[in-house]
Amino acid sequence: MYIFRLFIRLTGVTLLSIMASLSVATAIPVSGNENNTQTETTHQVSNGSVDIEQTIEYDPNAGAWLKHIENDPSAPLDPFFLHETIIIGGDIWWTDWHEEILTPDWEWGDIQISVFDAAGTEILDGITWEKSTDMVWFFFDPLAPGGSLNLWKEIIYTGSILPQPCVMTVIDIIEYPTVSEPSIMPLLGLSLLIIGLYRKKISQEL
Repeated sequence: MYIFRLFIRLTGVTLLSIMASLSVATAIPVSGNENNTQTETTHQVSNGSVDIEQTIEYDPNAGAWLKHIENDPSAPLDPFFLHETIIIGGDIWWTDWHEEILTPDWEWGDIQISVFDAAGTEILDGITWEKSTDMVWFFFDPLAPGGSLNLWKEIIYTGSILPQPCVMTVIDIIEYPTVSEPSIMPLLGLSLLIIGLYRKKISQEL
């Protein structure tokens, strides 16, 4: 009986460990550093849109998230929507989200964003965005882990050369948050303190 109970306990611990590792693996590590190893995923346009739901965890040692969007070769010039639900993982609060189209002759069209806290309540204040032809920056009040961004972004072909028929058109996009490193703030405070003490000493000598 003791051996049976021990076996059950060990099996339960093993299953919990596997489930924990799988839950961690579902989060994509992303940072604003494009030079480090990037996480790459491929997605296909279906019925005029690409629907992605992904948990993103900020990692300063990771690269940006590179997505390959495969457009329908039967209608490669039709605009489509990239619909994403981005869930904040890890333990760092976000204030922004950046997206850049890397493929020439494709650019952003209409943009929509909704922001939700960890309880699923929509946040209506403090949300702005800036857009150029190939980049879009979303800004919002500090959002805790568990919060999410619901994004609709139209992608439009603006080139003059028609892609060859029956050839898959691939649009590359990178996405990332930018987060100030916590270690910078104590150093900045220490620098200001040293400067203040130095100025005080100079004024006393004068």
